[in-house]
Amino acid sequence: MVKKIILIVAILLSLNTAKAQNQPVITDTLQWLKTNIEQKSSYYSGKPLRVLLDSLYGLNIKLQDYIPPNSQTLSFPDTIYTDHLQIYLGEYYNGIKGHLHDSAFWVHPGMDTLNTHIPYLYIKFSQQIPFLMKWFSYDPQGLGSSIWNTMLAEYYAPFVVGRVRIGEY
Repeated sequence: MVKKIILIVAILLSLNTAKAQNQPVITDTLQWLKTNIEQKSSYYSGKPLRVLLDSLYGLNIKLQDYIPPNSQTLSFPDTIYTDHLQIYLGEYYNGIKGHLHDSAFWVHPGMDTLNTHIPYLYIKFSQQIPFLMKWFSYDPQGLGSSIWNTMLAEYYAPFVVGRVRIGEY
């Protein structure tokens, strides 16, 4: 009986090892994004952002920061409408997380790492998306945060993608 259990465990371990070896290792995130997202952007067009976010699941790098909507006028309306979203992917540079857009330098002084070639997703939606000014806060888990989080992903997930472009900071 013990021999059978050991044999079964050995078979399962070898299958898991073989499965892990067959998965490609992504060494160039920017190239992977251009090949698997940007070149296939027509696949994501007309679908909820959730489909695009789910396709990034296997990527070993996290969505890190994003640029929240801002008012295009001098007044501060209760609701801001935006038709795009720019999400940056986290990268490490000399062991320090590179922050991805200019405003992050002021939120995390001294942590901005320029010229680190950090990829980002530019998503143009097919409609205007409301964003309430009252959501702005420094709460890292809130909707107004500049740090990408679960709440932001859930809010934007159902909105329909018009097109996707990959860029580099």
